[in-house]
Amino acid sequence: MIFDDPNQKTDNTIVLLFGAQATEGDTFNIKTSQPIDLTDPKLAIDMGLGISYGYQEYGGDQYSLIDVNNKRLTTSAGGEDDGDHGNGALLTVGGIGDSNNNPSDPNATPTDPRSDDELYNLLPFVSQGDTQISVYTQNPSTDDNIFFGYFDFKSTGAVVGEGIVLSPLSATTYVGATHKLTATVQDNSGNPVIGTTVTFEITDGPNKGKSSTATTDANGTATFSYTGKTAGTDTIVASFINSQESKITSNEVTNTWISTLPVASFSAKPTSGKAPINVAFTDTSKGKPTKWKWTFGDGATSTKQNPIHKYSKAGNYTVALTAANAAGSSTVTKKNYIIVFSKPAASLSASPTSGKAPLTVAFTDKSSGNPTKWKWSFGDGATSRERNPKHQYLQEGNYKITLTVSNAAGSSTITKTNFIKVTTNTRPGIYSQE
Repeated sequence: MIFDDPNQKTDNTIVLLFGAQATEGDTFNIKTSQPIDLTDPKLAIDMGLGISYGYQEYGGDQYSLIDVNNKRLTTSAGGEDDGDHGNGALLTVGGIGDSNNNPSDPNATPTDPRSDDELYNLLPFVSQGDTQISVYTQNPSTDDNIFFGYFDFKSTGAVVGEGIVLSPLSATTYVGATHKLTATVQDNSGNPVIGTTVTFEITDGPNKGKSSTATTDANGTATFSYTGKTAGTDTIVASFINSQESKITSNEVTNTWISTLPVASFSAKPTSGKAPINVAFTDTSKGKPTKWKWTFGDGATSTKQNPIHKYSKAGNYTVALTAANAAGSSTVTKKNYIIVFSKPAASLSASPTSGKAPLTVAFTDKSSGNPTKWKWSFGDGATSRERNPKHQYLQEGNYKITLTVSNAAGSSTITKTNFIKVTTNTRPGIYSQE
């Protein structure tokens, strides 16, 4: 039997069922590979039936009723077409060219003209998150035989009887990330097969030839995860050995690896400290980079994702990270990001250093070694902890200036005697304060 629909543009899962209908009716269950998502615009679940019947001139007495998930779908399947007088001489099949519109009255028996194409849309009979579809067929006349049925799934896979189904059917994953697949194995009764070995194999794509095995758990599932390094589409199947010692292969699924231009970003801890200091750098880039290049500002580099670097000398260091993947690269630079201390060396300047009272002097810290704290003594009893303070002298005199600077590595003090010279407008030897 050949199925050929030239309008078919996407891969579907087709489940085929063969066998005559029992006179008391039959129930069969279809298990889906993943929960049904009714919000998926591509989702479709159709059922077609093949029914043998005899000649019925005006609707007739031979028909089958169908229930899906305990709701009546039709009471007129196989009861509308003409055929030869011989019993079972004609076969009606729902398929290409037929409408999947369900009968308007699911409880109506066959009438003339024909109103049932034996092709049905099952979406109204399933709920969000369902993982199984139950179908019951029965012929009140005990004469018609539903001997063939098929299910056509789009956006989900399915299995009936002893078999294996692989999910997700299709996925898109960034290069450098991990893709996970789940195989579900069941027996003829639809129960999970526990403890059987499942073989996963990538049959086509950039990762062709890669394979792995896993054992099914209490739910009859086994998983396979792998990471892609190159853009492209993989085709994957899973298989197991059934109770008849035959190899059963699942549906094919695909995963498309895509690359997006990364956006470089990073953090570090600590960003300051006394030499020598070990700094741990962490890549926080977006876009799934697969390669990294660090420059630490002291001539050293690294290609690790999250390196640790030792700074041995004091200084302010500019750090750059270039993150790359198959789509390209991105660079981020942080200027003077790492500050490494050594014991500071105190130094200062002032302007002006002489003048008439009241005299305002601006003091400037000129210390090396990255001090973080300052203490000034201005020689007249006043002090300051600013880095670059201003101070006003009100009295004549020669003033000694002291600056102590410190950081995590230690402290240093400088003293300049008679550094600030303040005079007045009065005659020598006479003190005046206004």
